[in-house]
Amino acid sequence: MMPSLTGPAMIKFCMHGLNAFPNTFKPADEIFCMVIEIGSELFYQIVYTAAMLIISVIVARTVRRFVLNFAERARIDRHTASPITKLISAGIYIVALVILLGIWGLRGELTGLLAGAGIAGIVIGFATKDILSDLLAGIMLFFDRPFKIGHVININDLWGTVEDIGLRSTKLKTFDGKRVVIPNSNVASSVVTNVSIYTGRRLEVTVGVDYDTDLNRARKAIEKAVGTLEKKGMVKKEPKTRMFLTEFENSSINFKILFWYDPDYADKHDLWFFEIRGELIAQIKKEFDKAGIIIPFPQVTLSERKKA
Repeated sequence: MMPSLTGPAMIKFCMHGLNAFPNTFKPADEIFCMVIEIGSELFYQIVYTAAMLIISVIVARTVRRFVLNFAERARIDRHTASPITKLISAGIYIVALVILLGIWGLRGELTGLLAGAGIAGIVIGFATKDILSDLLAGIMLFFDRPFKIGHVININDLWGTVEDIGLRSTKLKTFDGKRVVIPNSNVASSVVTNVSIYTGRRLEVTVGVDYDTDLNRARKAIEKAVGTLEKKGMVKKEPKTRMFLTEFENSSINFKILFWYDPDYADKHDLWFFEIRGELIAQIKKEFDKAGIIIPFPQVTLSERKKA
């Protein structure tokens, strides 16, 4: 009884038979070699494909982790960094796809695809140049970090709190409760004022007193008003509040008060900066009333001219 042959033994037996009868089994020999060649090529293609997929996933995750760690060290909101990581991951997977097409022998199709994509890219580029400009500006904002979510900023005389920083636009909530969506290209090309980035912000108040007022008494009344808000924590003791006379108006002599407040205090008590400014104005008025100091208002004196 003939023993059964499997695996490598069967292949060796077949090869021995083909060599023993070269003329008889020549067509079969060619077919067998072709099958072996195709099988080995297919095997390597599958191995390379699996390796490329694994490498691309590892690289994408590594880059994502690096970007998120960088964002954390730079105190960038994770929500802001997330779109950047998605964009980079998409680029890595596209490169992997191009390499895989080459591995599977689709270079000709790849060349035609790239040529068609190039022409389509030019057309799409002209049609979506504003969108691409916003996307590039969003990437620049990510690395430049002029503000982050929760900061109070001013863009083109528009005040608001940053609610979201996307790849294409930045969203603000204005002080009157409106949501404003600003394209990132406009943000990148505008002067941005950020009042939340430092631990203190300076405000100013101008107040006028009557010409008959004792200026030293008025100064002491203003100092009392500032001291009251310093005790509450609304006004910072350092840097020191500055006060000086500025000009002679038609009906008053004007004081200008420069003072600093703490944005953290304002956030804790849900106060906007102009509310703190208003508190100082109210306190100055209260101290002026106690001291009997008059805040003048414009007056017009009419006189009748007699004809000669």
